[in-house]
Amino acid sequence: MARHVPLYRALLELLRATSTCTTLVPLLLPLSGDPGQDEEDEDEEHSEGQISVGMLLAKMKTCVDTYTNRLRSKKDKGKGVVKTDTSDPEPEGLTLLVPDIQRTAEIVYAATTSLRQANQGTQKTHSWGFN
Repeated sequence: MARHVPLYRALLELLRATSTCTTLVPLLLPLSGDPGQDEEDEDEEHSEGQISVGMLLAKMKTCVDTYTNRLRSKKDKGKGVVKTDTSDPEPEGLTLLVPDIQRTAEIVYAATTSLRQANQGTQKTHSWGFN
């Protein structure tokens, strides 16, 4: 990822744009024939057929959060030691992506959660016989 920062930034921007368009938000959810099935399959990790862009982005955010926490702990431990080795550009590239990944994960989560809640409300309305 660190070697292709512009590509990943563009991809994350596309995901943010997709999450702002209500007609495209379903693309971020697991593929299924029944929109109500998403709620039944809340633990989507156990079913390979239920992997979604939103879920993958959430996993990426978890990895990034772990990465930044480890960097912070290394930085805190090594405050007395000054490192001048900047020959490896990969950590710098990844740190450029961290805020984008975190922000995109939050935006996509909010959009997909909103859609799921709207779908639940629609299903309850239909099951009660209201139109």
